[in-house]
Amino acid sequence: MLGLYFLAFVAPYVSLLLGVLGVEAALAPGLVGVGLNLILRVALAWRFEHSPRSALAQPVAVLALLGLAINSYRWSSKGTIEWAGRIYPRRSLRGATHGA
Repeated sequence: MLGLYFLAFVAPYVSLLLGVLGVEAALAPGLVGVGLNLILRVALAWRFEHSPRSALAQPVAVLALLGLAINSYRWSSKGTIEWAGRIYPRRSLRGATHGA
């Protein structure tokens, strides 16, 4: 899922940058991908009454989301999660759960 998110929302900007820097094969896919991304984001901004300029932050926001997801996976794979100076065991290690 993370790879798909990266391919859909970050790779077009990387492709466009490579195209601008001289990799001709990357320019057209980059333009199409960035164009579609901007159309989607501007339409969502219009629908939810946000600034259309927020569409420009999309690749940065997606990179932040991917970073959070990877960090969360890394924490949970250790068996414990630390938050605000406290250490929480994984749910399966806590014993019986109430209502779950």
